[in-house]
Amino acid sequence: FAYCTKLTSVKIPNSVTNIGSGAFGECSRLTSITIPNSVTRIRELTFFNCSNLTSVKIPNSVTSIEHKAFYNCSDLTDVYCYIENLSNADVDHWVFSNSYLEYTTLHVPKASLEAYKKKEPWSGFGKIVPIERPAGGESDAKSISDEKLEAIKENVRFKIKSESNVETTESEILTLKNTDENPSEYAKSNSKVFDVVEQMPSFPGGPSAMFEYLSKKQQYPVDAEENGIQGRVNVTFVVECDGSITDVRVVKSVDPSLDKEAQRVVKSMPLWNPGKQNGSAVRVKYTVPVTFRLQ
Repeated sequence: FAYCTKLTSVKIPNSVTNIGSGAFGECSRLTSITIPNSVTRIRELTFFNCSNLTSVKIPNSVTSIEHKAFYNCSDLTDVYCYIENLSNADVDHWVFSNSYLEYTTLHVPKASLEAYKKKEPWSGFGKIVPIERPAGGESDAKSISDEKLEAIKENVRFKIKSESNVETTESEILTLKNTDENPSEYAKSNSKVFDVVEQMPSFPGGPSAMFEYLSKKQQYPVDAEENGIQGRVNVTFVVECDGSITDVRVVKSVDPSLDKEAQRVVKSMPLWNPGKQNGSAVRVKYTVPVTFRLQ
């Protein structure tokens, strides 16, 4: 389902045990997902750049969550993890890379609360709270019979309707591109913008320094302040090969005045450390949340 930008809701059947690499990458309108109890493995970059994903439920059956599985899910507000014994689960430290967990609440089994607080990546969440319900997670997905599943496979024809009402067949659906290319190709293709690279671009001093900069440079719009408007604006931009910031856009709006201020402060950022692929600097798309809070 990679690059299915119209996809808003997903039900994964209980027969699924492994969610493949990049399965829901760039599903930018997907808001929540419940992973069924049958799943044991969530592969790398499964939900990368799902910028509107706000809620995720991870069942106790999961034993492996791979590198950057939830990369750049910058709007996550709640993660429900029902894994009871963390020692039995192989969870990469970079699972939630670039997802800004300072603003996210992690809900975990009450008996395992202290263990989560001490172990990465869970310890990086802004708030960790217990859940009273039995661990294991609940799935809204219903199982599908083998016969029905085969029928679906036989007759499936994906349709994606764009604003121009163009229909795209299954064979034409975009899939995740392999970034393991010849280094010389990157030098030739300076116009190409990457979503994920081996060495992601970074703000001088790291994420903490970036958020401190955005906070200090922020000028709260008078009309928004007078009307009690606050919230988080998600801004996407391209970090160029020289570290400069271009193509600044709002991907999640709160209010026109806050949106404008978020764009202004992002554009004012100093040069970044550029992203690199196979040792060469490349253009990389990046998303940051700009939070406006009234005192």
